[in-house]
Amino acid sequence: VPCGPEAWPAPASLDLEEDETTHRAKGDLPKCPGCGAIARPVVKMFGDDNEFSQVHLNEQVARYDRWLEGLEARAHKEFINIVCLEIGCGKVVPTVRNHMELVDARFASARFVRINPEDFEFPPGMEDRAVSLPMGALAALGRIQEKLQGSVGRLC
Repeated sequence: VPCGPEAWPAPASLDLEEDETTHRAKGDLPKCPGCGAIARPVVKMFGDDNEFSQVHLNEQVARYDRWLEGLEARAHKEFINIVCLEIGCGKVVPTVRNHMELVDARFASARFVRINPEDFEFPPGMEDRAVSLPMGALAALGRIQEKLQGSVGRLC
């Protein structure tokens, strides 16, 4: 059980390695500055999720909703360039996919990139605004980076 709902930034480098046999992290894992317990990522995980900070999640969702509402309130919102990058979101838990369709309904100029080796199709009607990359995340992001570097120069 977490000692509080606070989130804090992780160090720039964790200096962790993967144990090739167990696939567990080797090294000193980040610790909670409040109680010293091993920190968990601020990511909502499925199944055993009792320790997730609902307070932090609510803050993130509220910030995101305010951002979308601010975009919608702009004059000429039809010209706003939004790109939604969806990585590894399948059909079993369609929360993110459903949200992307809501963004599509709110912003006619939105574009979508779906990275998934198995569930890569888009619903009918989105083909002209969507790109499917039926491959793993690392390979797809590497290809995107190559294309961007070729067209915009060096990325940092």
